[in-house]
Amino acid sequence: MEFQYKNNNSLESRKSQYRKIVENHPDKVPVILERDIHCTINKAIKTKYILSKEVTMAEFVKIIREKLDLKPERALFFLVNGKHSVTMTEELGQIYEKYKDKSDGFLYMSYSEEIVYG
Repeated sequence: MEFQYKNNNSLESRKSQYRKIVENHPDKVPVILERDIHCTINKAIKTKYILSKEVTMAEFVKIIREKLDLKPERALFFLVNGKHSVTMTEELGQIYEKYKDKSDGFLYMSYSEEIVYG
């Protein structure tokens, strides 16, 4: 998946933003969350999140579901870097260490009602 955040912000700008986040919030994880191109949810939510390393994926999903105002019967799937699924019990700090972008330091995730690989 191609992330719009990368297209809209130069590598130097992203690195600078990352450095500021880490400097001000050393105990947090910088996450970029974007809607997958196959997603039909049209509600706009913010893209950049700064979350505690101890937040589990399940807690993050709950936050996003509330922001999207999704009914409980609607499924929502998250992929890290557009291709990796993670367990709901994993903490964002663990996910971040495994999958952070080596060039700019952000963790990139996408969401959709269905998982589409490729």
